Amino acid sequence: MVLAAHRTPVGGRIVTTTIETVRFDRPETIHFRLVRGPVPHVAERFTLHPEQGATRLDYTGELGADFWGLGR
Repeated sequence: MVLAAHRTPVGGRIVTTTIETVRFDRPETIHFRLVRGPVPHVAERFTLHPEQGATRLDYTGELGADFWGLGR
């Protein structure tokens, strides 16, 4: 598991910082979970499946939104 931080410009001079955990379940799954960011909750999972000489990628995710000031 690693803790990753990245900054994303959101128009003009505003920059949002996102911090998330990234967990690898080798060889097929990568999990992301939001620790701090612009929304209250994000959990994502990417799963790789070998399929007829290729690889299929399955994505599942949850996003919680509070509509910032409006949601409060």
